[in-house]
Amino acid sequence: MNLKKKLDIDNLLQSTLLTTFILLLIFGRNFTGIEIFDFRIGEILVLFQVILFHFYSIKSNDRSLQKILLFFLLIFYLKLFYVIFEIENFNFFRFSSTFWAMSIYILAKESKLSNEKITVSLVGSLSILYILNFLYYPNFILDFFNTYSDKFDFTKASDLFAIYALTIYFSYRFTKFKTFLFIFIIFTFLYLPKFFFLSAGSTYSILFAFLVFGISVVYKKMKIKNKTLYLLIIISILLVLFSLFNLSKTSIEITDITNTNLTITSMEKKIIPDKLFYLDDNLIRSSDTDIDWRLMIWQTTISDSYFNNQIIFGMPINEVVPIMQHPYYKTVNLNNVNLHNYFIQTFAYFGLFGVLLASTFFFLIIRKIFIRENNLNILVLIVPILFVSSFDSSMETVRFPFIIFAGLGYLSRTNDV
Repeated sequence: MNLKKKLDIDNLLQSTLLTTFILLLIFGRNFTGIEIFDFRIGEILVLFQVILFHFYSIKSNDRSLQKILLFFLLIFYLKLFYVIFEIENFNFFRFSSTFWAMSIYILAKESKLSNEKITVSLVGSLSILYILNFLYYPNFILDFFNTYSDKFDFTKASDLFAIYALTIYFSYRFTKFKTFLFIFIIFTFLYLPKFFFLSAGSTYSILFAFLVFGISVVYKKMKIKNKTLYLLIIISILLVLFSLFNLSKTSIEITDITNTNLTITSMEKKIIPDKLFYLDDNLIRSSDTDIDWRLMIWQTTISDSYFNNQIIFGMPINEVVPIMQHPYYKTVNLNNVNLHNYFIQTFAYFGLFGVLLASTFFFLIIRKIFIRENNLNILVLIVPILFVSSFDSSMETVRFPFIIFAGLGYLSRTNDV
């Protein structure tokens, strides 16, 4: 392949990445649900990631990342070999989707797109998302997705937080301090009340980011006059009031285990202690229904893995985790198969080996950025993202890992573009 053709392919890949990145930022699940030749865009994106993953396992210039890709391919194909005659669908790609999305990180890392353009794309997308999710969704866009997508959803709290976190971090890294401060205050006080309403995990994460930036960044660099400070405080209060006012007017459907009408005949009625956490039959339980639901599936999955000798390499990749076959844990729509925890999900299907690969992947990202910037500020982005993913099925979707890995890839480039 001559140099010109290689550059043309690289430019096409990077243009496709940026376009998909922006469409996922704004439209997410509605965009990935559009069908093209009987395949949803989300499925096409996963196939693209699988192909790209194999390509980078051979051609990647980053030897450490290349080893992670090769180790994963080794365990994936060994596991696939043992169940090949039992496969009835493509769930084995679905249950391993987070690993395939790692290829997007490498693709973004090789991009020549300017950091300023990426930052503008993020700020613009986060602004549009606020309008679409909390103020007004144009009927013509709504009608389009209702017609051509398999379903219409407003943006999940975890996705909103991911885009918020990336926007704040990019603005911190690639804009002037006053610009960053303005963006940080505007979006934090617009979205914080929404996260209180939508997601506890996102709320804790945004508060963590707020605290770290407030103490470690803003305090050290703040050189503003008292009048400006008072003005920012007033604007912040007004934004919170404005955001809270719109909470009551927002109509977002939230699927929650507490809304189920299913009759669980196999579950005994017990008197629940008035404690957030308590022990029951050697299991950690909670009086909070949402927390208890998660604790039960996590502990049961770990226990099943132990008794089935699946601790090291996990369970068959074509099967649903046993606990998720119980009607109660499938939730309202009876179609949930995710464990709502990135690390537990990885452990279930790829065992401790898979958790080690995933952890090493994030460690290499942190190390690369630390060597380049001589600080650990990237933890302000990665820690909250992993925290949110530890209470949500976000990493098992198409949108969330694509956006996160693309963002981390852009941040990991050797030189500022």
